[in-house]
Amino acid sequence: MVTRTKTRVRAFTLVELLVVIGIIAVLIAILLPALSRARKQAQTVACASNLRQLYAATQIYSTFYKGYMLPARTWSGSATGNYWCGYNVLAPLLGVKADLSSGAGQQEAVNRIARLLDCPSNDKPKELNFDVNGGSIVFSVDYTYNSNLGDDRGVNQQDSSYSSFSTWAYFKKVTQIPQNVVVATDTWDRSTDKDYERFDSRDDLTWKKHYGGSPHVNKGNVLFMDGAVRNIKVFSLPPNQSFSTGPFPQPSAPPEFSANPKAWTDLEDWMLRAPRLPGDNQATLDTVRWKKGRQLPF
Repeated sequence: MVTRTKTRVRAFTLVELLVVIGIIAVLIAILLPALSRARKQAQTVACASNLRQLYAATQIYSTFYKGYMLPARTWSGSATGNYWCGYNVLAPLLGVKADLSSGAGQQEAVNRIARLLDCPSNDKPKELNFDVNGGSIVFSVDYTYNSNLGDDRGVNQQDSSYSSFSTWAYFKKVTQIPQNVVVATDTWDRSTDKDYERFDSRDDLTWKKHYGGSPHVNKGNVLFMDGAVRNIKVFSLPPNQSFSTGPFPQPSAPPEFSANPKAWTDLEDWMLRAPRLPGDNQATLDTVRWKKGRQLPF
């Protein structure tokens, strides 16, 4: 007589399946914030790398041009060609090659620069032509550069702005600029003005024009003359404050900013602005103009 043995298959019960699903859901809930933080940290590091690449370009420029610092604007005329991020200025320093004999080639060159200087935390389009505040932007970068480091209007006596720029915006040698001076910083992800890629003062970066940005968890990367990139509060609104919707530039600072600017930004004008000589009195030179030997507060 043959005896047949039935093999009993052990399966998950509904309760066990729900427990497994619950455990997986808990693990996902634990891991997702960590993954999000890791992604944001990676974006901050990539942005800092862009700024260090820009610093290397300024050093190459200084070597080529007898020790002078890369200016914010080299000459009048084409903005796509002669601004610090233009195809005549930054493109050769970064090894960007293009056929500059045509408008299309020039546009492609500045678009490539925009992609090279792309902050992954900034959502601004990189290849565009659009109108902002009455002017046409034909290129877009994710950083804004300090005009105090040099602007052709400070040296070109034929320019109508020469008298107001000549005391501070003249071209400077690297050795004339303190190591604690800001070279460039993250910009806002929305352009408020066609010249957002250059700033003159802390006011430009904050309440006046909103040029500065803090895309890295309410902080922004800032490149200094010593080559260091510091992650600080460039322009971030304190609680219960809202961004102005324009028009820009704003005529006056909000009372809350005047009362406590440190709630909005870690930057000081002495990190940004060159002495105005002649023009500045000693108190101004001592408090809101750059000077060698000052210690940064962060």
